[in-house]
Amino acid sequence: MGSNVHARKGVQKNELQINEDELPSEYLPNAWACLCVFLTVTSHILFHLLCHWNIAFKAYTTYEHSSNLDSEETYLLVVPPNSKGKGELAQIQENDLSNPSFIFQNQKYEITE
Repeated sequence: MGSNVHARKGVQKNELQINEDELPSEYLPNAWACLCVFLTVTSHILFHLLCHWNIAFKAYTTYEHSSNLDSEETYLLVVPPNSKGKGELAQIQENDLSNPSFIFQNQKYEITE
């Protein structure tokens, strides 16, 4: 019945000729290349999410340890006790009149040496 329907409507039934020796197409990417792109994009997204979720991970991966507090480009990783808020990277502020200080949870802390 299916061929009669096509014949009545004037539509010719054409079969798709596929040469199976040429499959897969030369324009398709390699499976290993697709895997590498997937892993690269996934690790990139995971890195950014971990930096957003965990301040200690962000400090460990994007900052380096320093023992001097002379520069205003120095940041401190401040971790409060449990149930007292969340940690933060606080920038050291230099003052001519007093010791270096930083602001954490709207409170100013001075660093004494």
